[in-house]
Amino acid sequence: MRSAGVGNYVDGNGLMLRVRKSGIAQWIQRLTIHGRRVDLGLGSADLVKLADARKVAADRKANERTRGSERDGAKPAPGTSASEHLGVHRVA
Repeated sequence: MRSAGVGNYVDGNGLMLRVRKSGIAQWIQRLTIHGRRVDLGLGSADLVKLADARKVAADRKANERTRGSERDGAKPAPGTSASEHLGVHRVA
């Protein structure tokens, strides 16, 4: 993998490569869940290929569009975050 400088590199469907000062690169997808922006991790760029990250990002985006109409007005259970409600995890 080619080395990229520190920053976020946007690919599409909310997918981006986040490179930290330490040199660690990870795939992140930015979505809006229940009106809140959430950054979801897809894994290390060393372990997850770009093609795989793109597929997961496209699937999540399509799933969110489909579920959005079903969930109009639905909210996560008390004490549950939006990402937990959808079964995904946030990246710090």
